[in-house]
Amino acid sequence: MTNAHSSGNSYAARMFGAERRAVMALLPLFVAVAEAGQVSAGADDLGLPQPTVTRSLQRLAALVGTPLLERRGRTLQLTEAGRTFLPFARAALERLDAGLDELARGSALEGATVSLAFQTLLGERVVPDLIRSFRDRFPRTRFRLTQGSRALCLEALEAGDADIALVAEPPQLAGTRTLHLFRERLYATVAPDHPLATEREVSVAALAAYDLALLKHGFGLRAMAEALFAAAAIVPRVAYEAEDFHTARGLAAAGLAAAILPADPMGSRPQVRELVLADRGAVRTVGALVSTREDPALAAFEETLQRFAAGHADEV
Repeated sequence: MTNAHSSGNSYAARMFGAERRAVMALLPLFVAVAEAGQVSAGADDLGLPQPTVTRSLQRLAALVGTPLLERRGRTLQLTEAGRTFLPFARAALERLDAGLDELARGSALEGATVSLAFQTLLGERVVPDLIRSFRDRFPRTRFRLTQGSRALCLEALEAGDADIALVAEPPQLAGTRTLHLFRERLYATVAPDHPLATEREVSVAALAAYDLALLKHGFGLRAMAEALFAAAAIVPRVAYEAEDFHTARGLAAAGLAAAILPADPMGSRPQVRELVLADRGAVRTVGALVSTREDPALAAFEETLQRFAAGHADEV
């Protein structure tokens, strides 16, 4: 079924451009008087002469084709048409105010720099998505990026070298606000010819008999992997310690070891198999720590983080 508004048959669609612009210009008067209940009070709120407001309301009624206000005693009350129209008028003015605020914020952020530290694994997809979303709104902002281990990101934040840190299992730190962005599972990443490659899911107990490639100490994934093995009372066979997930994944792909990693952010690659880790606790939370110092760029980027989190609320 075709919507009347979209089909071009609505009353608004039949109005000439000049008439529509006139209606838009008169909305503040209509809303002010409707909320005040008197022309004089509405005129005072707007700083306009009462006769000007009265004529403007008559003009608005003529433009929309029906009275929106009617006098009852000493007050003005909304007609049925006015009650229908008022929420739309308010919404239009709110959208206008939001647009003006956005322009003002864009001007305030002209040339601003956001200092962002993040764990390396987040650099392939999460960080680019966040920056693109932010720069769609504020294209003239700049970013200073620091990447590395979880410990390095937190150190950068505490030292004031970064205003925002994106890390797994974000702690509570003084002088920061913590936002949870999403949760993700951990997988045993193995070569296609690994003895476990045909399994859909495994436990760390099943990995105990095989060499492992884990990230070095200081990386959040290393701490999580060790916690999983400790919970199972197993000492893992750590054959390789990598400084980034690319190396750990490459060692797994070469059949040299199994790695414990989140899913490949660029999608599953044919060189490896990703087996769900069934152990309790094999899920991590990725979040952001944002400095509480007053800064327009930080406040705007925090909004971007909140929208990102809302879009990933159902992920596990």
